[in-house]
Amino acid sequence: NLQNIALEYNFQTFDKLFWEEIERIYVPKTQFIIAGDLNTCLTPADDYSGKLDPKKPARKPYEIESLKAGICKFNLHDTFLELNQKCTGERFTFWSRRYKGSTNITPARPFGNGLRLDYIFATIQLFTECYVLDNKSSDHKPVVLVYEEFD
Repeated sequence: NLQNIALEYNFQTFDKLFWEEIERIYVPKTQFIIAGDLNTCLTPADDYSGKLDPKKPARKPYEIESLKAGICKFNLHDTFLELNQKCTGERFTFWSRRYKGSTNITPARPFGNGLRLDYIFATIQLFTECYVLDNKSSDHKPVVLVYEEFD
């Protein structure tokens, strides 16, 4: 499938550049935060279905393995999960506009079919709160991190 080939090429290109840049700026024992739409579901709980279908984008094994490897290598904390371990529905940050029954104006959100694709990873544990803002004007919701001041 040409679309899958293009998706894998784009991922590998982005992935390589992304982790090379982190490696370039990384200094052991320094603090940094990585935030954004990383287009990967890390766990089955990050998918509305409760499972990771490897045929679907954002759930492919190479995407998950790469992100998990980077998290381990740089000792990153998934701030949202560490502060919201029992969270279910409010963890989702993305709803596809391609879902059956959705429109350009109304993504799959009313159907509850969300994914968690937007993350805030940090090398520090000084964060006190992390939550998903309720934003109905986009197919993504912003994630907010509150942290204690550090030197």
